[in-house]
Amino acid sequence: MAKTPQDAVGLMLMFRNPKPVGILRVRGPLNEHGKPQKWQNGCQTAVAGKKEPEDSSYLATLWREIGEEICPEFVEVVQEFYRADKLVQLVDREDPVDHMRITVWGVMLERATDFDMVTNRLSASGDSFRLIRADEVKDIVDLQKIPPETGVTDGKIAMFPLPKEAVVEAFAVFG
Repeated sequence: MAKTPQDAVGLMLMFRNPKPVGILRVRGPLNEHGKPQKWQNGCQTAVAGKKEPEDSSYLATLWREIGEEICPEFVEVVQEFYRADKLVQLVDREDPVDHMRITVWGVMLERATDFDMVTNRLSASGDSFRLIRADEVKDIVDLQKIPPETGVTDGKIAMFPLPKEAVVEAFAVFG
């Protein structure tokens, strides 16, 4: 019996240094269940996760995923951006391959302490992070064209198409 695809959410984090720079999560060797991760070294938005049946909305999924993948304190940071109308929806549509809705938001971090909180937590999680500049976006490779068992072995930035679209949109919005 085929598994029904779950909808997913993501969060693209940006900061200025002095030009806009994005924070990508790099998939580590093991998944959250301790099993070998598919598409190891592939990149995704800083937060990415599936909507669970108990999640009341896509935003509820986002808050849960931020708490799980970064830390509960960072949920409060992003909720402040949401209340100030600074959390921008970058992508919200169905993936034509997986037939799942993907919604990705973006935010421009304003405090160095927020950047430190994110990067320290990503490093501690077993995944790593990679910074991306606007001029690197054109070189992102399609992760779907890479064997999932071998993953990314050449050091290039490789992403699935809709998260890549969110990165492109983030630089358009925050650039």
